[in-house]
Amino acid sequence: MVPNALLSRLGEDAVTNRWSMKSLSEFLHDITDPEEFKEMKFPMETGTHYHLFNFLFVNFNYTTLLDNYVFLDQLQFKPRKYSTVDTNFTFRNDPRGHLHASNATDAGQSGYVLTDVVHPHGILSTPRSLLFGIDADDDYDKTQNHYNELRKPYWAQSNVLFKSHFAQTELFIIFGCSLGDSDGWWWRSVARAIAGGRAELIIYRRQDSDGHTVESVQARFLEAAGVDIRDPARADIERRIHVIIYDDSTPRVFLNTSREPV
Repeated sequence: MVPNALLSRLGEDAVTNRWSMKSLSEFLHDITDPEEFKEMKFPMETGTHYHLFNFLFVNFNYTTLLDNYVFLDQLQFKPRKYSTVDTNFTFRNDPRGHLHASNATDAGQSGYVLTDVVHPHGILSTPRSLLFGIDADDDYDKTQNHYNELRKPYWAQSNVLFKSHFAQTELFIIFGCSLGDSDGWWWRSVARAIAGGRAELIIYRRQDSDGHTVESVQARFLEAAGVDIRDPARADIERRIHVIIYDDSTPRVFLNTSREPV
């Protein structure tokens, strides 16, 4: 259980440091390589005004720490902040100036923002909602009931509630996940969306004693997603997976908890 005092302190820090708003509006700052950045589709397609940025956070954690972090409170966000236009959000598609010859950072594009957080595996405040178990193959809802007892996607109704989101998503971000096989339904769905040609993926991976590399993280995701090494689509999927390896000393915008300015 997360103490209320911790939730309160996190919320106060998120407001004081504008963590939630910066996470939403400036996360592309974390792509440090100019050449990699220029190969991405998402920054190019968000370089004009009046886009709707619809962030859906799929929280595999049973706590509400993330929910509290990304909540757009009255001090950071106003639904109608301007008197002449109805936009309420400024997205910076090139915060490092990778696309500008002078390396000048962009002032941002005026648009709209929506956020939502879902807990497909349950939440601590509702103990009976908690799901523990294994992955399910893609036709799990056609199997006999006794095979479904331990399958998280079956109980979470993943196909019904979340499958349609994948076709509409332009950019996936995976943060704080182990890329375990037990969540394979999600990784397969992301990989299929990338293979479909529209979506891209950013994976944040905390460095540990295993010594992660960009290549090892890409390979781990593709393995968990069931993309065979002989699959002709593998190279194209891999090309659109961008990996950010970080530790406590790495400056980071997305879901940052450091009080030091980035």
